[in-house]
Amino acid sequence: MRNTYTREKRTLCGESYMEVDLYAITPEEHRAKRRKKYRPSSERQKRRNAQHAHRRRLQKSNANFTVLGFYLTLTYAEEYLPESMEQAEKDLRNYIRRLKTAILAAFGPGFALRYMGLTGCGRKSERYHHHLLIECPGLTMRQNADFRQLLEDKWSARQPDGSYELLGTANADRLNLQNRLDDLITYFEKHGQLRWYESRSLIQPVELVPNDTRWSRKQLRKGCTDCKDSAYWWEQKYPGWKFVRCVVPEPESPGCEKEGWDADDLRCYVVMVKQKVGHAFAKPRT
Repeated sequence: MRNTYTREKRTLCGESYMEVDLYAITPEEHRAKRRKKYRPSSERQKRRNAQHAHRRRLQKSNANFTVLGFYLTLTYAEEYLPESMEQAEKDLRNYIRRLKTAILAAFGPGFALRYMGLTGCGRKSERYHHHLLIECPGLTMRQNADFRQLLEDKWSARQPDGSYELLGTANADRLNLQNRLDDLITYFEKHGQLRWYESRSLIQPVELVPNDTRWSRKQLRKGCTDCKDSAYWWEQKYPGWKFVRCVVPEPESPGCEKEGWDADDLRCYVVMVKQKVGHAFAKPRT
């Protein structure tokens, strides 16, 4: 049976970032009917699931971290190098606890720490280290500079005499949002052995109710081909939003099994950010 609907699914990540998925669906999917899963996922589907997980992490990062956030890298000196992933995780938990205590002492109550990232082990060096996106919303510029110093100073361990000594190097770099954090999340995922972390205070992306009637197959094909990189065309479709990029999945190798929502090659997703007028965000036309 031919697909007769084109689904538009919008995902809002905070106030200024949005992703729009466009793909063809069957009448059964339009009626919200889904067959029961009766066999393991194919290798193709597993790859698609990994891509979906990557996008979900990217959406969360863009919903929570701004130019006032930091990309934090924590490494170990030789004498403090952990022997296991469990010990490295414990070090990071202790670090976060000390950091929260320091934030409360320095800035007072009311500031919730946001972070997401990983503990990883180098493929060649086999040395444990940590990568985090981290931010403390609500701080002034002066306080944020002090917060950056705390990030680097609190990577330490208590000594028998009661003093603290640095565990290794701690580098906190300001976030560059030019590529919407895609490069950093991709780099995080290249680690072989890793454990992911997320703070409970993270803002979760919001998926709006899908619309199956706004787009036609002809428009979808045009968006995936001729107008793929046309900022004007996409911004006319979504007033108040600025076009960043349109991603059309590359075709798989011949002979790969296709199943479920992946069975049609007409699909894309569009990344957009809120347009600004002066110092405020533009309101979409209604």
